[in-house]
Amino acid sequence: MSWAVRRRAAFLVGSTALLALALGGCAEQLGLPDSPTEQGGTVGDVFDLYLVAAWVVGAIVVGLIALVVVRDRASRRRGPTSQRHHNTPLEIAYTLIPLLLVGALTVVTIVTIDRVASDEPDPDVVVDVEGYQWGWRFTYVDQGVVVDTHDTGDPELVLPAPARIRFDVHSDDVIHSFWVPAFRFKRDLIPGTPTSFTVDTNELGVFDGKCAEYCGLLHTQMTFTARTVSPGDFDAWAADQGSEGP
Repeated sequence: MSWAVRRRAAFLVGSTALLALALGGCAEQLGLPDSPTEQGGTVGDVFDLYLVAAWVVGAIVVGLIALVVVRDRASRRRGPTSQRHHNTPLEIAYTLIPLLLVGALTVVTIVTIDRVASDEPDPDVVVDVEGYQWGWRFTYVDQGVVVDTHDTGDPELVLPAPARIRFDVHSDDVIHSFWVPAFRFKRDLIPGTPTSFTVDTNELGVFDGKCAEYCGLLHTQMTFTARTVSPGDFDAWAADQGSEGP
């Protein structure tokens, strides 16, 4: 291989490596924003793992393409060369490595889903979530507080943080979907099939919520706000709601 060809090869390989490092450095900015729940943070970690795996695989593919291009250009200058019909070790490697990578990511995903979707014991607050066309009814079981779209318009789901919250969700009519994007968890509300899930809040803030399943004409208006407050402020809010009555 001539000096010029080697220089081009070094440039391509070096550029690929720098690109991979630059993309890796941007991974944090390109990843998901912080979540106000422990479960959302776990989902974010898995997302970051997939992102890094994608950058690494992409860098390897680009590097191999660059190497093939450079070697092809060099071989053309040398004239016809012998060709191989197959390379058994290489074929085994590029078959097994992707399978192992996909298998590992699959195991991580399944374990994460089981952890995030599990019902943790001893919740601090239990909220019964009822979806209907086209609104929400949040009933705080222990506090005796009800927040309903019919009463407040765009309802506010107030939650203490840090705290463990269990949502018991069900639908009154058609399929709805309870979704707070910042929580990174979504659960369908299917008529006749009540279910539940748990989140551990750990940050204060205000977050948008919505129905993520098309449920009819006014589906886009089926929104709500989730607000996390300190436990003391939550107790004060619940007491104030109780004193106001229905």
